[in-house]
Amino acid sequence: MYTSIIRSEDMEIWLGHCPGWLPTCNGEIIRIYNFASFKEAVEFVDEISLIAQMSHHYPDIGIQGTRVTLKLKTHPVHGLT
Repeated sequence: MYTSIIRSEDMEIWLGHCPGWLPTCNGEIIRIYNFASFKEAVEFVDEISLIAQMSHHYPDIGIQGTRVTLKLKTHPVHGLT
């Protein structure tokens, strides 16, 4: 069902291909986006939801005013795949 888990020693190499994403201590990656307005932030989340639905990989999403935080982790395997 899942491809192999990205090992912690490979995380830096993998993140080199994904600018702006940062690893956390619990096996997930996080990225924060800032927008000019709350409406723009919500529209961004709407677009992300379409991509997530198509890929069957759902990020944890937080909206704090004009800031959107995305966290990615494959929950069943407690890491990134």
